Amino acid sequence: MSSHGLFSHSHRQRREQLADRPRLVGFGDITQLSVITRDLEGTTAGLARALGVGHFKIASLDEPALFNRTYRSEPSPWSARAAITWVGQTQLEVIQPVGGRSVFDDFLRRRADRHGVQHVYLELDGASYEATLDRLSDAGYPLAQHAQMNAAGKLGILPMPALPRCMAEKHATRFGYTSTCEPLKVDLEVAQFPPGVSQRLALRAMIPERWMPDDGASRPDFETLPKSAPVIDLDGLVVVARDIEQVAAAYGKLTDRPVQIEANDGELLPGSGPIAQIAAGSLLLVLAQPTGGPLAARLSEHGEGIQVVRARTGAGLAEAREALSALGWSFSLPNLADHPDVPFALWISPRGPR
Repeated sequence: MSSHGLFSHSHRQRREQLADRPRLVGFGDITQLSVITRDLEGTTAGLARALGVGHFKIASLDEPALFNRTYRSEPSPWSARAAITWVGQTQLEVIQPVGGRSVFDDFLRRRADRHGVQHVYLELDGASYEATLDRLSDAGYPLAQHAQMNAAGKLGILPMPALPRCMAEKHATRFGYTSTCEPLKVDLEVAQFPPGVSQRLALRAMIPERWMPDDGASRPDFETLPKSAPVIDLDGLVVVARDIEQVAAAYGKLTDRPVQIEANDGELLPGSGPIAQIAAGSLLLVLAQPTGGPLAARLSEHGEGIQVVRARTGAGLAEAREALSALGWSFSLPNLADHPDVPFALWISPRGPR
């Protein structure tokens, strides 16, 4: 199957196209890509400029809204600041750790404070939160960080007060992160929202401290892309690693069948070296051990992890290249672009429906 066919059309169609790949069991789509940084404003501004998105909503994650916080199974007063926007059906998040020990801080310490993609958010697909935590633990990937969130919100003009503490313990959002940057080359986030509340609705109701860019817009919008945005969705992730057999076996603990390693013929990804493919809902997760080409260069310069994101555009390749070049992207290959402010490369899939 051509690489364009793998990353086009609706979520349902993409799921059907990925039916013959090993599938993550109990999980739906990857709906969030999270960049960790020491400089929230600087990183957010760089991503906004490079991707041509609208606004980022910025808020603090701290007490009293954040409670029952743990790190490595011990109570920990960790806190952070977050900025969020949507690129199509994928949320792009930026997090700056503020206080306490956290997987966010661990990630930056390992990378000498260089920002990068630390975790992805996995929707639950037919499994309860408790069953998901058990499955992760059985695979050797228990949560390393956990908390509950009970914040007041607002939908339009409708206020949404925080729950009384006696109710919050049972019904407030629960979420946590694994510490799997070594075996999986990325951490995983899972969550359980209150009944009737989705991830998108919860973020829509979140009251921002501020918006970026602070351009005086009367109605800032972090859910709808400007018509001029060259990238309209993010629908594939590439994890680069030095030992693909080890990483494929690690992911195989979470899939419905063994993860098969195959030769890269250059059609799906540039360069050479073995690859493996996994379906995460409607998103294709590619594991790659590059031995040549630009991916090998990224592995050497930036290390293991999510180094390439598949980007769907609303135009043909020539028009997409022109638009991205105007935003500061440089192309090492016709479909592969890098930006100095973005910790991942874009692998362009042109002309997708808006």
